[in-house]
Amino acid sequence: MKKKLRMTAVDYGVLFFIAVIGLTEVVHLSSMIFHQKFHVTAGLLGLILAGLAVLCIAAVLCGRRFAWGKSSGAGVHKGTPKLYVVLIIGLILFQIIWNFYMHSPYVTGDITIETVQTILATDTVYEYNPMTGGLFEAGMPSRLMILVLPVLYSAVARWTGLPAQTVVYEWVSTIVLCLSYLVYAGWAGFLFPGDRKKQCRFLLLVVLLYQFGAYAPLSDGMRALQAGYTGESIRALVLLPYVLLCCVQKKWLQAVLGAMAEVCIVWTLYGLGYSVFVIFFTVLLFWVISAIGKRRKGGSVS
Repeated sequence: MKKKLRMTAVDYGVLFFIAVIGLTEVVHLSSMIFHQKFHVTAGLLGLILAGLAVLCIAAVLCGRRFAWGKSSGAGVHKGTPKLYVVLIIGLILFQIIWNFYMHSPYVTGDITIETVQTILATDTVYEYNPMTGGLFEAGMPSRLMILVLPVLYSAVARWTGLPAQTVVYEWVSTIVLCLSYLVYAGWAGFLFPGDRKKQCRFLLLVVLLYQFGAYAPLSDGMRALQAGYTGESIRALVLLPYVLLCCVQKKWLQAVLGAMAEVCIVWTLYGLGYSVFVIFFTVLLFWVISAIGKRRKGGSVS
């Protein structure tokens, strides 16, 4: 009998983020079909996401238990090194402060802020060119119209009254950074179940790679600390490692949801995205390993 894999805190956290992207995509596409003004879209999206948040809070209060890895119990707390915990928390806090007060966003070739400001200023979505301010004469390409992050960022800026730069460069980048660490905490629990010391070492290594890799162009560290708001960064820091984690744990539904979220935030490989290839090659690898195992078993019996 196969053991049923539990939903973990990592699953709940990332799936909430994926749900936000998915619901925003649905509202965005409906607004494009019915030609709604952006303030109507933002209001409807706010009500839907507020309902989602209430449901999630209610689920937590009703007693759902979160597990950070595949195993739980006393063994999970075995040998937790305080020095590692202090270093991890200290570096993550420094990176959060960096995102809010010290960093210079990497904006080369990116027009996210311009797009958000255009949406807020014109009360329309993807009707005006953010670089020229004029209407798109031939319309915006459909492959770009489905991308939902600027709409989500614009809605958050409208709800909170915060400047677009504050929402995108500071708050979104920080949320993406924390989600990325949440995913790698899941990897730590998967790779070293029941051994908190090794889990802390693994997570500390990830934190250090982000911190010192921030100086390398297009590295994950640079994306995390200078461009965490872009679709490419969310894919690299959150979705791809989460999809791969789900695949090795055979949580196929969550993996597919991660792949669908990627399609909503970044256009790659004619809309397929990298996550689909991660799922495909993982399934292929499992099939090959299973076939080799059956062949060896058949050979030993004969």
